[in-house]
Amino acid sequence: MNLSAKNLSDDHKSTVSAQAMAEQAEERSALYRLLATLFRSQPDLKTLRTLRSPELREALGEAGMTLPESFLEAEIEPLANELAVAFTDLFLLPGSLISPHESVQIKGGSGLLRGPETAAVRDYYEHVGFQVNESTPMEPDHISIEIEFLGHLAAAEAVAWAETHSVQALDAMRYQLDFLGRHLGRWVYSFLDRVAVRTENDFYSQLASLTAALLHEQQTQLPLLISEIESAHAAS
Repeated sequence: MNLSAKNLSDDHKSTVSAQAMAEQAEERSALYRLLATLFRSQPDLKTLRTLRSPELREALGEAGMTLPESFLEAEIEPLANELAVAFTDLFLLPGSLISPHESVQIKGGSGLLRGPETAAVRDYYEHVGFQVNESTPMEPDHISIEIEFLGHLAAAEAVAWAETHSVQALDAMRYQLDFLGRHLGRWVYSFLDRVAVRTENDFYSQLASLTAALLHEQQTQLPLLISEIESAHAAS
């Protein structure tokens, strides 16, 4: 999923360019929502059927995740059970879990669940106006919530582009980059590396690789895109 500012430097108010940016942001938001769901709990039967649909398989393939044949061909109920075991072993089972929380994983941090890093993430959400669903049992610094937050920002960006509000869209992009720099991007790569090494399940190793690649792409390309749009604004 490559970001592109094509035509923006020539005419940043171009309807065609704004529409393209809106579509890219919406695609990114949808992918973030999917990843958040998959890191929040083991996929249920409905989610598995959706993942095996041709449309989503194609979208995941374009993003860099090729689902293994064993995932596509297995009977769905045994597959659900297999993934539930893998998810529990990775993220829930005492003694073997890899805690998916910033407060535990970030280098040089407290190393404590619900540590000061958790409060800092919560404060960041509140500053931007993002509210975690009260029924969600995860801490604010759980990987699924942090990825969901990026999806929230990308959705706001998409709406702003669709309404040709480039200044608001740029703000949403800056927040995405800032959050990656201050929070998720500081710990998620080592966490995902540990997941990929630890698991023997192809689905979760692919999920870890896709997530790392997507977030790295955002951290690499967003600064370039933001700079290009800022230059276009300054030249107008």
